[in-house]
Amino acid sequence: MQEQVFPELRSICFLGKRWWNPEVPYDKCRALHQAIDSVTKAPVGAFDADIAQAALRDWLQHAPQAKVRQQDGSALVRFLSEERLTITDVVSFEEIAHRLSLLFPGAEIVYTRRDPIAGIRSAYNWCYARAWTEKSFSDWLESGFNDHESSQPESFLLRCYDWPRIKRAFSAYFPIVRSVEFDSMRNDPVSFMIDLIGIDSDEFAQYSWLSERPLNASVKGAIIEAHRFTKKTIRLWNRLPFNKIDEKPEYLGDSAFWRRIERILSIIPVSQRHFAVSETDIARLRARYAFHYGRNDTSSSGTSVDSNYRTDTIN
Repeated sequence: MQEQVFPELRSICFLGKRWWNPEVPYDKCRALHQAIDSVTKAPVGAFDADIAQAALRDWLQHAPQAKVRQQDGSALVRFLSEERLTITDVVSFEEIAHRLSLLFPGAEIVYTRRDPIAGIRSAYNWCYARAWTEKSFSDWLESGFNDHESSQPESFLLRCYDWPRIKRAFSAYFPIVRSVEFDSMRNDPVSFMIDLIGIDSDEFAQYSWLSERPLNASVKGAIIEAHRFTKKTIRLWNRLPFNKIDEKPEYLGDSAFWRRIERILSIIPVSQRHFAVSETDIARLRARYAFHYGRNDTSSSGTSVDSNYRTDTIN
């Protein structure tokens, strides 16, 4: 949605995930990207609201959609979508909310609620594929529970699903804080966009096809090991005194060559021991997110409920 849909919508003025805009000077795009990044990445006391506000104003002065007016004379809705805004490895939710309020006073905050267990399993796959962890899922989860306020991925990814905490933090700075359900993005993407953005646009209908194909499929088996090997190789190379390779972009999945490699690797059997989820894991997660499962649970068996969780998408 952030990469393929929101940037294409004409009914909103989109800021965010795909920050490059060919209609806006590159330096203005880059400055806005850095300003948004600084909301979560600048340490306490290092966030410069004046610089961030200036970058936002400069970007809006050059963005064609920022000049568009609706029939009532009002500007288009300015819409920022960026999952980094829920990452608390540097500062807390409260600090993130405060900084955002300086950039967007009076804005409406909307967060997407995904099934916590499915989302955390997917988050582990994401970390493992990028060689951010050597631990099994169970050990990774145990580490997150034991040090639940740390800056490690297993800790801050668990915090991403603490919706009551998120709502409390943002409600202190914004008049409207609400949520939409992740499943509706798959089941009815048009309604999802209407609920998420807060406007009803005819152009949303062209994205009904989103419900017909998997989004952001997680790599598995031998493919995930190939991703890990590549990441580790790049990091090793970057320790040498040669030209550095940028490991951040999804340089592999975008190439026809890599897609052919993935088709071959997909038939190779690989042990899934690392990804196994025990009944104890499920029980602990259900207890951690009782605010969700206490309301939505339709079965007393954690194992049977878990068998229905989708794990083929990345949060």
